Amino acid sequence: NPSKDEPITSEEAVQLGHARYNQLKKLFEENDWTMKDYLTYYNNIDVTSFLQAIDNLVQYYKDRGVDVFKDALSVPGVAERLAFKSLNGQDQVFSLFNHKNKDLVEL
Repeated sequence: NPSKDEPITSEEAVQLGHARYNQLKKLFEENDWTMKDYLTYYNNIDVTSFLQAIDNLVQYYKDRGVDVFKDALSVPGVAERLAFKSLNGQDQVFSLFNHKNKDLVEL
C-alpha cells in the first residue's frame, strides 16, 4: 500500500480500481442489487458523512453560544456573533454610519 506522503503510480491506481471493482461486484452479487440499490447505498454513505459533519459544526458553535442555523447563517454572521459574545457584557458601543454621515469616520 502506498503511504499518504507519496503519490501513487498509475499501476497502483489501476490496482486500487480493480480492488474497488471487485468489492462492489461482491456487494452486488451478495445482496442481489440493482443499480437503484447501489445508488441508494452510495447516497446513504455520502449523506451520513455530511450529516455527521453538520452535527460536529453545530456542536462546536453551540459550545460557544452560537446557533449557526438560527443566529448566524453565514461565516461573517458567525464571526460577528462570536465577537459580540466575547465582550461578556462589557459596556461597549458599536456605531454604524450610513453614506450620508461617512465624514464622521473618514479622515
